[in-house]
Amino acid sequence: NKEIIEFNNERYLITYQNDKNESIGLNLSAIPLPNKEYINFITVGRLSPEKGQKKLISAFSQLHKQYPKAVLYIVGEGPLKRELKDHTKKLHLEHCVFFVGQLENPFSLLDECDCFVLSSDYEGQGLVLMEAMILKKPIIATDVTGVHSVLEGGYGLLVDNNETALFNGMSDFIQNSMEQKSFDYEKYNSEALDLFYKNVCTKTN
Repeated sequence: NKEIIEFNNERYLITYQNDKNESIGLNLSAIPLPNKEYINFITVGRLSPEKGQKKLISAFSQLHKQYPKAVLYIVGEGPLKRELKDHTKKLHLEHCVFFVGQLENPFSLLDECDCFVLSSDYEGQGLVLMEAMILKKPIIATDVTGVHSVLEGGYGLLVDNNETALFNGMSDFIQNSMEQKSFDYEKYNSEALDLFYKNVCTKTN
């Protein structure tokens, strides 16, 4: 569920709310909701080398020169936070690249954005991709281990793992929108369970 408030004619997504039993007051932490007049890209993941966010920020820098209304939200915490913020500042993108930190429910913000981008050099199970697919969000992702198997078959746009390809993917989304296959997560869960029983349970009996 989304907790949205309005203040000074701006809409905010609540990201933290203290325990009402601990205080007679209420402490809130909130971030501005994406403006529907802008093109809002979002990435979610640990701020660490394998996630490739520096490459994504560089690609977005080129994109923003052509599309000034493009915005990038970066959700997550990690050891590269300072380096990535410095890179953003060096490229003069502080007004359009927003580091929102770790969110308890990042998918409320994801649901408000237009397109999910994953710039990883490699991925594990790519669970965040499935969350984006469930929300029916257009996806642009690098064609690497752990991503290809999730998106193959038309569930998102797979691009080469480099800055130029990410730029081209985001630019193509802006120019042409994006059609992708609908993800049936109930069917996926059922097939995954069947595969588990076939490959694991039957071998142990």
